[in-house]
Amino acid sequence: MSKIAQSVQGNAGSTGRHDAIEMLIADHKAVKRLFAEFDALRDHDHAKAEERDMFPHAKKARVDTLALGALMATRQAQLVAARQQGASKVPNPRRIDGAVVATR
Repeated sequence: MSKIAQSVQGNAGSTGRHDAIEMLIADHKAVKRLFAEFDALRDHDHAKAEERDMFPHAKKARVDTLALGALMATRQAQLVAARQQGASKVPNPRRIDGAVVATR
């Protein structure tokens, strides 16, 4: 619950106010859920665009896509684990499981 909602809820004296606050809290949760759904859709669209744009280049360059996928899965697992442990920044490694990773 947001600090604003908690503050308002703490100051609510009547049942009518309490009902209004409960409605606001429910609306707030619904909006957060909709934003999460929107982010998931946007991520899906981004992945489709990468497939459309990058895969032909990878195929032409004869990239081992299975090995690349394994590297990406490893990196994703590292990032998820670091985030779950509360890390706000995760270093970008130059190597993952011995393979050289391109960095900018």
